[in-house]
Amino acid sequence: MKKDLLFAYCGYFFMIIGLDRITKYFVIDSLKYEGVTEKIYSFLSLRLQFNRGISWGLLHSNDSLQTAIVTCLTIIVIIVLFVHSYNRARVGRLIAPQVLVLAGAVSNLIDRFWYDGVVDFISFSYKGWSFPVFNFADVYIVLGVFSMILILLGERESERHVQEKHLR
Repeated sequence: MKKDLLFAYCGYFFMIIGLDRITKYFVIDSLKYEGVTEKIYSFLSLRLQFNRGISWGLLHSNDSLQTAIVTCLTIIVIIVLFVHSYNRARVGRLIAPQVLVLAGAVSNLIDRFWYDGVVDFISFSYKGWSFPVFNFADVYIVLGVFSMILILLGERESERHVQEKHLR
């Protein structure tokens, strides 16, 4: 991989983490206490909450052992994705979506060490229905995974076309 591309990916990685850290800092500073809510629009609120589970509060627990297990699993997933990304980059493949996922995951991992849970604060609700509270790192992860799937499907389709050409 070229040095300038590596530099760009690193800059992208740290910029994404920085944006997430800044939003979390301001929310913690503004709302101060878990459970405090500030209504922005009728359907959008800021509500500080510390998620000790996985995405969308699944497996949330105040049990230290369970929190430690989730944190260790998060670290393993980050390492596996980093190795996968490195291998893709070495052969000249796009890794921007992987960097997006890695940055979001690392920023949420920082929360686990600093706050003993991921800082979530974006809350959507409508007529009694409420979406799980999340943060920008979660958005980065979802967008990155979605992009990775689309790219993988595109690559598989390209490979299929190349194989069909060789068979003719």
